[in-house]
Amino acid sequence: MIERIRYFVKEGLRSIWRNRMMSFASILVLCVCLVMLGTSITVTLNINDIISQLEDKNQIMVYLKNDATSEDISRIGNEINSMANVKETKFFSKEDIYAEAKKTLDKQKVLLSGIDASVFDCAYQVTLVDTSKYTQTTDALEKIEGVKYVRQDEGLANKLVNIKKAVGISGEILFGILAVISLFIISNTIKLAMFNRKREINIMKFVGATDWFIRWPFIIEGLLIGLIAGGIGLIAQYYIYDKLICGVIGVVNSMSAISYSDFLWFIVPGFLVGGVLVGVLGSVLSVRKYLKV
Repeated sequence: MIERIRYFVKEGLRSIWRNRMMSFASILVLCVCLVMLGTSITVTLNINDIISQLEDKNQIMVYLKNDATSEDISRIGNEINSMANVKETKFFSKEDIYAEAKKTLDKQKVLLSGIDASVFDCAYQVTLVDTSKYTQTTDALEKIEGVKYVRQDEGLANKLVNIKKAVGISGEILFGILAVISLFIISNTIKLAMFNRKREINIMKFVGATDWFIRWPFIIEGLLIGLIAGGIGLIAQYYIYDKLICGVIGVVNSMSAISYSDFLWFIVPGFLVGGVLVGVLGSVLSVRKYLKV
């Protein structure tokens, strides 16, 4: 049994080397296919994480009219807190807003010369429960008597959701196209290997070799191609994620990207098993068709 397995592996390796150009093309395309899928998944997971962090920090500033009395401030605060979609509120007095303005305009303090806290409006910082009800909540806040205006910024969250959808759809389409191309190239690589060994295969069949005995070296060849592509893909995915994706996330957004080690539990088996499955499937399809002839 061990000798037979050794023979199958040896023949598979020999076939890969004999048809190395086609084998290289198979490995390259399958590797690109896996990396595209891996990139799509890791980017989508990072966007989900960013959206989740934004939801945790999802805050709206509700500015009150400048002449609001302490009674008005208390009443408005109670009305805001009574809303179902309001998680919590934090009050900022005129002095707090003035101090924040001085901090923000540290290098342009001249802009605040001659201005005191009285010109600023006090405000409530409102944290929402459900961001999907963002618009309804801001509309309700603006209708409260004594509210001057509501500063809202739902654009980033909406953009991230749209990016997530686009990445997910494009990733699935590209994976499908590249998977079909991989199957085609691997299948043709196996067919070429079988054609080169046509005389040997006919002799084996003539002396009584079973179809499965003939199939196994070619199936092993497809398996090895898939395994090599999966291994190279893992290395490529690490560098693409670490050097490119994490860098882009860091520039576009102040939040940090998810650590690559958090993906290893599904990236490693996914790449290796996915590569092997595509490689073996390509081999089985071509061998079955060839042996019928």
